[in-house]
Amino acid sequence: LTLYALHGWRTMRSADTGTSLPKRSRQEQTALAATCLVGFGCALALFFFGQTPDRLAQSLRALPADQQGLAYVRHRPFDSVGFLVHGYATVRKSPELDRSGVATLSAALALSPTEPSALRWAAQRELSASSPIRGLEVAATLALVSQVDRHATFELLRNRIGTPEWRGFFERKIDEAWPLTDAFLQHVCANDKSVQLVASQTLIWEVSSRQPVSPQTLSCVERRLVDGGLTPVAYQMRLGASRNLSRRVDHVYNGGFEMQPSGSPFDWTINRGGEYRDGFVAAIRSGVEFGNSGQVLHVRFSGQPIRGAAAVQSLALQPGKFKLLYRTREVGFTSAKVPLWTVRCATTQQVLTTSVAETAVATHGWTTRATAFTIPTDCAGQTLSLEAQTRLSALEGIRGTLVVDDVVISEGSTDQ
Repeated sequence: LTLYALHGWRTMRSADTGTSLPKRSRQEQTALAATCLVGFGCALALFFFGQTPDRLAQSLRALPADQQGLAYVRHRPFDSVGFLVHGYATVRKSPELDRSGVATLSAALALSPTEPSALRWAAQRELSASSPIRGLEVAATLALVSQVDRHATFELLRNRIGTPEWRGFFERKIDEAWPLTDAFLQHVCANDKSVQLVASQTLIWEVSSRQPVSPQTLSCVERRLVDGGLTPVAYQMRLGASRNLSRRVDHVYNGGFEMQPSGSPFDWTINRGGEYRDGFVAAIRSGVEFGNSGQVLHVRFSGQPIRGAAAVQSLALQPGKFKLLYRTREVGFTSAKVPLWTVRCATTQQVLTTSVAETAVATHGWTTRATAFTIPTDCAGQTLSLEAQTRLSALEGIRGTLVVDDVVISEGSTDQ
């Protein structure tokens, strides 16, 4: 402005001296002088108070010795005010803010609503000094935008489960389809220290009433409950929260091996094994070559010592009498000790299928076997597994191929 005004003044002087035009009036001269003064004042104000690279560098040196401030400048090189607000929020050590600090923090959130340092500071302050509900909302946003802060933020949210502000907050997150709902549920499951997994169960029931829960999350809670001796509780959760169940609910899930295991303890856990390491190789595969149009469980025993069961599934049978039936094809076995299906109590490992298996006449190469057993009143939760008949046969190893299909448990009499 000053240069422009001086240029205009010199032009007018040149015009006055080079031509015979009349002299300018006193009002025009006064206006010209005022314009020059205003321009000169603006230049001084910008020089002394404007943002310069030197001042930004000085503000950067006030930040802690980390990369957050540098990253801020690289991503927002023209946001000088936001950078200074970022620095103010970063260097503070206490959630207690004065009035100017609150205003600065509000400005930081307005300028950079996804800046982790501002969100981290706002969450701490809201939870401790202002509005816990607002603090949970800010923490949820921080977990969404900052992968580095996600674990710590999930822990903060987990510790707030059951508080007065929690229920309303979590219901809103479910209704909003918060993208981290399932990841948070898995975090709670993995870090829940209680045997009953009360927090995990509560969250799953709340979520499942509005949207599907992933099989991974359900499997985490189910397995932890089963490992804790709460098989009936886990089974009720599976029936109520899972949306992958077939229309018909049997005592054995996926007994025809038509689906690949889902990861649930109430589905098959197939030990693929190793010929020399475990003494067998197991897999669910097509049964066409064995005269079966569907899938079958195929186990080949190599003669090495057998370690573990080839297939396992958790059961939640009530006390009473049952019968286990399955179809099998046995090829190349050199011993009569062919592996059998065994039902055990989950807590005591007591074998319940102690009666001799009945054998029906083979049809098209398939033999149907049936074993009766009783569930005692103190047996809450069981396991069904395909394993060697005796410890000796497991130590010596077995050679042969076993194909299994249509594993079914039905309520019935134990009379032989």
